[in-house]
Amino acid sequence: MRNTAALDEATRTGRWSFSVQSRLDATPFFAEDLLSMQMANVMALPWTVNLNAFQYSGGLLASGASVPTSNQTNSAQRVTVRVYWGVDGSTEEALIDYPARGCTFQLQASMLRLSLFHQGIVGATAPKLSGFLSPNPRVIVPIAGPTFTAVVTLAALAQTNVPIPVRAVAYRWFIVNTVVAANDLVLEQLAVDAGAVVLCQRDFSAPFVGGDDQLQGNRAGYIPINSIAQFIRLTNGNLTLSRSFGIQFLLDLG
Repeated sequence: MRNTAALDEATRTGRWSFSVQSRLDATPFFAEDLLSMQMANVMALPWTVNLNAFQYSGGLLASGASVPTSNQTNSAQRVTVRVYWGVDGSTEEALIDYPARGCTFQLQASMLRLSLFHQGIVGATAPKLSGFLSPNPRVIVPIAGPTFTAVVTLAALAQTNVPIPVRAVAYRWFIVNTVVAANDLVLEQLAVDAGAVVLCQRDFSAPFVGGDDQLQGNRAGYIPINSIAQFIRLTNGNLTLSRSFGIQFLLDLG
């Protein structure tokens, strides 16, 4: 049975909803806590965080198109939030995507702080952001959990290692820029053992031909992450062209 007194205490001391006007800023920074909750350390409960869809007051976006008051389909805007949660000194911190259409995720904790990371907001109009916290589990399991996305640009024949973030359980890839040319993308999972980088899982080697590579990439399914993997290595096999790839990690926050 839920401790009503503890919930009442959290209601008095926490911030359970927010509504802020984001801003365009060239220097990354974390805003003050958007949501915060502190309960008795013994009271670890399921909490649901709701991040509402972006809203605009009107004006022009980067595309130059006029936007309505509430726009849920603008892909030019990218926002990241930091979630800090845990129980009695046993805490974790994770970065997650805040997509334009909004998202909902669940975790268990006796304390929670969520901050807005002002990096990657682009275009001429900054959206208004809002959301709320509720001390209840989700009844319906969403088809996709919270994510964290990394985008990298690779020169011809170059490769890079993308660190696997906290709480990641799977990942998928997509292509940012479409080039009509054949290309190979190699995806591998790496671990560090006794100071040496070792291959622990080879996931994909994909030839791209024609202009539908964007479609293929966005429809790629999630690939489970090996239990010992620490990096995803991307290799651009094209002999002459640079390519931009995205790695979207699926997170399990509890």
